Amino acid sequence: MGLGSLKIGIAVLATLAFLGGGAYLRLERIAEREAIPPPVQHPWALHTVKVRQGTVTEGFPVLATLSSSDEISIKPQIGGVIHKIGPREGKRVEKGMLLALVDTVELKTELAALRASLTAAAAEEKLQRIQLKRIEKLVPLGFATPEKRDQLIAAVEVASGKRKQLLAQIAEVETRIGYGVIRSPVNGQVVARNQTIGDLASPGKEIYRINAASGAKVKIVVPQEILAGLHTGSDVVLTYAGKSKTVRLTRLYPALDALSMGTAEADLEHAPFSLPSGARVAARVITRSYPEVTILPLSAVARSADGRRGTVFKVENSASGDVARLKKIAVDIEARGFEGLAVKGDIARGDAVVTAHESVLLRLQDADPVLPVPEEPGEQAKRKET
Repeated sequence: MGLGSLKIGIAVLATLAFLGGGAYLRLERIAEREAIPPPVQHPWALHTVKVRQGTVTEGFPVLATLSSSDEISIKPQIGGVIHKIGPREGKRVEKGMLLALVDTVELKTELAALRASLTAAAAEEKLQRIQLKRIEKLVPLGFATPEKRDQLIAAVEVASGKRKQLLAQIAEVETRIGYGVIRSPVNGQVVARNQTIGDLASPGKEIYRINAASGAKVKIVVPQEILAGLHTGSDVVLTYAGKSKTVRLTRLYPALDALSMGTAEADLEHAPFSLPSGARVAARVITRSYPEVTILPLSAVARSADGRRGTVFKVENSASGDVARLKKIAVDIEARGFEGLAVKGDIARGDAVVTAHESVLLRLQDADPVLPVPEEPGEQAKRKET
């Protein structure tokens, strides 16, 4: 029994020593881990934009057609090959400027033949008149009969009538030859040039169309449900080659059928963007405006599923000059328009907010360090969405 108890005691002591050693090692490792400094949190490098105040607009995209308020169609009055042509579309023309020269060789040949016939007719009339004068002197003397005199009077009348007819025909041909020179009747701008050198001109076939006035008209076609929300004075924003111009509607023409398209027009003093009549430009009919609101780009807000709320990360600079930190701010979204999102929240004009893909915004946390990179104006323009 004494030897057995000794063995048990040694086993217990060995177990206690093992457990104690393990506990000691664990405590030492915990102490070492606690002594390790925390990992350095690297700042995010993110683009930022300034919060701005302004108007957000909702609109309906359309194609607008431009037309001149006073157009003149230039058509030849004779047929022939075009030997010379004037300026192209968009160019200014002055009254009397040559627009086209039509071949008149056949008419000139006809004119030469008529003039030869006129010379012969005039000579014939002169001869008949001389003979009539002789007969009139001989009739009282009895050397000629009254019948002969009457015949010569009739011959003189026929010759005179033929000469006058030829004069009228010559005047007509000369007028037609003059029609071969086509000139601008007014000062204006060329809207369309439909023919060129070598083409065959024909009466009634348009060669030129000229805008005789500086005014223009913009016409849009929209669904009846959109037109119902518009009124005289509603804004339409025209866009062309990176430029925009806002015009106001002056006339509305509702459709008789609710499922049909209605039209609206706007009068302008000058053609927008110096475009010719018939040009079509992109346009946006303003259906609703939100003035004096806080505007953020779409890329600055992580939106909720219903699109009514969102999260914005505002950049706050440290008073001690350390790295800037993010402040997570909840906002309510009032509207989404061409200019961006109209929001309400704890942000003000001039504040810097982060812009990034929504997947990046969702990874950001409150108080994260950030190295803000201001966006260029061109980049901000690219982020606009309709």
